[in-house]
Amino acid sequence: MADASYQPGVYREQGGNRMVVKSGASLDIESGGDLDIESGASLKIAGTAITATAAEINAAAGTGVSSTELGFLDGALAGSAVASKAVIADASGRVADADLVLESTNEINVTIGGVSLLALDDAAIASNTAAGDTAGSGAFIETQDGGTDGGSASTGQVGGALSIKCGDGSAAVTTGAVGGAGGALTLTSGTGLAGDTAGVGGAGGAVSLVGGAGGGSATGTGGVGGAYALTAGAGGATTGAAGVGGAGGDVTITAGVGGADGEGASGTGGAGGDVVLVPGDGGAGNTAGAQGLVKFGDDGSWVANATATITITNVGPAAIGTATISKWLLVKDNADAEFYIPVWT
Repeated sequence: MADASYQPGVYREQGGNRMVVKSGASLDIESGGDLDIESGASLKIAGTAITATAAEINAAAGTGVSSTELGFLDGALAGSAVASKAVIADASGRVADADLVLESTNEINVTIGGVSLLALDDAAIASNTAAGDTAGSGAFIETQDGGTDGGSASTGQVGGALSIKCGDGSAAVTTGAVGGAGGALTLTSGTGLAGDTAGVGGAGGAVSLVGGAGGGSATGTGGVGGAYALTAGAGGATTGAAGVGGAGGDVTITAGVGGADGEGASGTGGAGGDVVLVPGDGGAGNTAGAQGLVKFGDDGSWVANATATITITNVGPAAIGTATISKWLLVKDNADAEFYIPVWT
């Protein structure tokens, strides 16, 4: 007679098509034993078949990737930025539609080809030096050229603009407080370093701001060269009746100071740098274009004639015995009226 109190936890269902492991029971594979899922069969969890191969499961286990890290890959798209997902470049190494934010408490270095080209920091950068006997690598920032006119537009396309802007100062809200100054923009080229003994010191790096050349034309008029403007900031307006508006900013062009002779009493200090204003030459042609002029373009630079008669005497400049007016400097005011300044030799 069967013992009714005996209830096995692991049994085969009547008909022999399914093995059942009851709640609280287990199916243990002892050391040396195998559970082999043959080809064509499947291993399921909650009714869902596991489709990964044993090799794929072993490879994933060997990486140490966590489920959270795998979640960053789930839903990621190659070549596109997806929120809270891993960023994967496309076959060309590009990622589109991405807002790139680099956040670090340390200096950020941009490295291309194993060479540190550019260092970024919120404080002065102490050193970004090339390897010994190696010139420092240059960094180039260039916007995109205008696209080729395919015939549907009447003009060529404009090249991309480049804007570098410092932050605005904040307004003061406390009575009598001074508003915040706008951020300064400083362009500083590298310092030339001293030569060895009798060697010549290295030249300081040049700062070049060059407007683009105007485009040519077969029978029409060539394009105007790009303008280069140095404009000081306007003085701030006052809102009260007794206030005084701020003065406009000055434009100061200062040449470099000549270097001092530090080797001995017989040395000679370096000459100070010149300030040279050179108008552009006229373009060549059957009739040459007019040469540009140095213009003084504001009424405040000129003093109107009075009623007194002015006599130019024969008193010449110092260190010149006989002074002769050899030429006149032609200048124009803001209305293009011509004036002449005598030049003695």
